[in-house]
Amino acid sequence: MNHAQNLLRCPCQKSALASFIKKPARLSAWAALIYLLLPFSFLFHPVCVTTEILTFCFAARPGLQGEINILGATDIIVVPQFPIAINCYIVGKLRFQKIEEGVKEIKFSIIDSDGKELQPPPPPQQINIQIPAGAASAGAAIVVGIPNLQIPRPGEYEIGLAVNGRQEMTIPLFVRHMSSQPPTSALPG
Repeated sequence: MNHAQNLLRCPCQKSALASFIKKPARLSAWAALIYLLLPFSFLFHPVCVTTEILTFCFAARPGLQGEINILGATDIIVVPQFPIAINCYIVGKLRFQKIEEGVKEIKFSIIDSDGKELQPPPPPQQINIQIPAGAASAGAAIVVGIPNLQIPRPGEYEIGLAVNGRQEMTIPLFVRHMSSQPPTSALPG
């Protein structure tokens, strides 16, 4: 049974679904056309930017042919004390369609669970997207080094990627305090 059939089995969902699907009584011709085409708007405004990679790491370098060399990619950092300053990198690999050619501002952010940005914030990057003749898309690799990123406390942080001010993707970053006890073996001795 698919999701729509499951919704129609429940009377409360059925009435909510029916009221959502029900056409308003008075619509102008243009409003009716928009109302009918709205569910298919994704066909008229396709997603143009695709995030292929977004990662936090301890070393990274773009290559000459568009490749990215990444070392120590992780989503968990274990540190001995807080606050602490670390040197790190954020790497993004984006794919742009032909209609997205031109200059783009790429901005990474690292925020804590309270929504405050960690300092120093990663500097924004300007890239000029040019799609080669005969190609439908082009990739762009962005490597941003962050010296002395200040991490005030353990917890969950969020790394965000925005293109021209529009959030494209976020990933979690978990920061943990290093245990002072040696790890115990799970196997009987």
